[in-house]
Amino acid sequence: MRKNAKRYRVVFFGLGSIGSRLARLAADHLGHEVFAFRSRAAADSPPGVVNITSETDLADLSPEVAFITNPTSLHIETALACAGRGMHLFIEKPLSDRLDGVGRLLRTVARRGLTTYVGCNLRFDPMIRQLRLRLAGRAPFCARVICSSHLPSWRPAQDYRRSYSASRKMGGGVLLDLIHEPDYCHFLFGPIEAIEGTAAKVSGLDIETEDSADMTLSHRSGVRTQVHLDYFGLRTQRKIEVFGDGLYAEADLAGRTLLWLENGRKRRKSFSALHRDDTYREEIRYFFRCLDRGATPMNNLEEHLQVLKPVLAFRRRQGLEKEQP
Repeated sequence: MRKNAKRYRVVFFGLGSIGSRLARLAADHLGHEVFAFRSRAAADSPPGVVNITSETDLADLSPEVAFITNPTSLHIETALACAGRGMHLFIEKPLSDRLDGVGRLLRTVARRGLTTYVGCNLRFDPMIRQLRLRLAGRAPFCARVICSSHLPSWRPAQDYRRSYSASRKMGGGVLLDLIHEPDYCHFLFGPIEAIEGTAAKVSGLDIETEDSADMTLSHRSGVRTQVHLDYFGLRTQRKIEVFGDGLYAEADLAGRTLLWLENGRKRRKSFSALHRDDTYREEIRYFFRCLDRGATPMNNLEEHLQVLKPVLAFRRRQGLEKEQP
């Protein structure tokens, strides 16, 4: 931990792959007291994480921070319960697959004076930060984004057909699972006013969610961004290209190179390969620094909703909302 930084009591709700990674980082690298709310006391948890199993345990602990890393469809319900206890909220992206309960959550957070942050870790990729810095003061007019990978290869030890990504009930599908891309477009180019395009299941993957989306994001700044997302690409690609008068930039997040062409001059910069922990460690350090300083984090609930609302509206127009219970 940083010198003189506060040590927080933190409870995780959900220990899937992301939750386990964040819990391990919070306990081992940042030195916080980390607990996990589990159905069984003997359930496996990362080193340094203590299981609790009842509301009584939770009340006795009086935790200050909740990490909400369970399935997307449960985020609002869990966040409301934690906010009602006065817990600051770190919510893994996206906030939810619906807007039901969001207004109540915002009111509770405001009334209790709580800090909120929605985890979109690509904002902490040094390439995205460098691109944002270089674009400052310039006026690009469009961008092109691709995020393509093979869902069955994401977690070889897990049957992809049983994953969150494959489940409509849990809030899976490329539009929410890969909301990183609309989020960093918002981060680079400003608020998204509208989304047009198509999204559907087009491949032979044995899933019930959409595996492809092709969208045009219209930003308030005037930038228009073409975004392609899919679960079936056999060659992993994650890239953004930016176009402007006398300007072309290409950030290859998978290949770790940034190409910058401006007024006839060409510059190429290589970035070190990221360890899978790197961006997650940086975002939770950022979150706790904000708590220490009483600062409002970027991508708090209000900012995240500037991305989530147009994505959900687009998803609804595509007929991809889960059925009501």
